[in-house]
Amino acid sequence: MSHGRTAKSTGHRAIVAIAAAVVAATALDAQAPPSIDEIYVVQGSQRDPKAEGLLQAGWTGGARTLRVYRVPGSVEQLVRHYAKRLVARPDVDPDTIHAPVIQPWPASGSTLVLSHIAFHAFDDECVDAAPSAGTECQRWRRGKDKRRVLEDSRIGYEQGHWPRWVDAATFTWLRREPNGDVIRFRVELRDAGLTQDWKHHVPMAQLIIEGVVLPPGAP
Repeated sequence: MSHGRTAKSTGHRAIVAIAAAVVAATALDAQAPPSIDEIYVVQGSQRDPKAEGLLQAGWTGGARTLRVYRVPGSVEQLVRHYAKRLVARPDVDPDTIHAPVIQPWPASGSTLVLSHIAFHAFDDECVDAAPSAGTECQRWRRGKDKRRVLEDSRIGYEQGHWPRWVDAATFTWLRREPNGDVIRFRVELRDAGLTQDWKHHVPMAQLIIEGVVLPPGAP
């Protein structure tokens, strides 16, 4: 019981800190950060080298800079914070599951920042270690459990009769460097608070900050 009170207290302090940062961000100008080093990292975030290694493994794209953090607090508050701080505009196709593709590329400087939000779904999922075709699933995680724990622990990003909670969000922009290179910058926030069985939750998000040099002519 004390663990639950401690988690809620920690989450509350983190939410208050994030909310204060959102207010402060209103004074920032609309220029997207020109480098990885200038992308804001929320106070209290912890660098996660293990996650960085997993995401870098097998990477075959252009030159890539990657930083991953664990951030205590509500992912919904974090998404609002970064949307405000980056002066992000919603993706024109909000029903896709992919981050936006920005066209045309900038002749110089940076593009505007586009945001894309994916919300939690509540379908049941089979979690058998190696399910076989034609066999009945033995272990399930239930969408009703996920909905219940989110309703009990978080305020939805979208309210109403059917509130929606953030699963992941991306903020994407391009910048052309003086040498002609085009870099795609991306800030991604992922919900990291649900347990594997969807029955418990702690206020935690994963923050991924990435810069990739795009090959000439890439979409």
